[in-house]
Amino acid sequence: MGHVDSFSKTQREAFSNIIGTIGYVEPRIIYGMPSEGVNLNILTALIHIEAVDCILVNPHPGYFDYMSDGYRILLATIAEAAKQIITIQLETPALNKRDELLGDAIELMAKNSDAIFLIYDRKTKTKRLDALESKLTKWENKVIVCDYGA
Repeated sequence: MGHVDSFSKTQREAFSNIIGTIGYVEPRIIYGMPSEGVNLNILTALIHIEAVDCILVNPHPGYFDYMSDGYRILLATIAEAAKQIITIQLETPALNKRDELLGDAIELMAKNSDAIFLIYDRKTKTKRLDALESKLTKWENKVIVCDYGA
């Protein structure tokens, strides 16, 4: 898991379309806070474009711990190639503070970006994605939703 070859046809089409859209926009800097799946693979592909600087955003220690081994390898590749890694809080937060840190990470990315891509499959939507979406309402004029399961 974690490689484009293992994607369904729909996921491969989404990957190709999103990479094409981002390539058309030609961003110089991309802030990424990836989760497992298509968006992590997209960020992995984008870090290899020399004209694009990738900044990896981590709300707090442990945020990426849920990822399977295959996706952790991709995350390590992104971290190694990233121009910068920003961790919002360096200490592991109490459970009731994690949602606030997620909001802080989104705020940092939104304030420094012209657009925010939210990439997911509605059919496999999780509580984690619901929390992320709720934080994006303040920035809805910048959000481009890419639901590749629709």
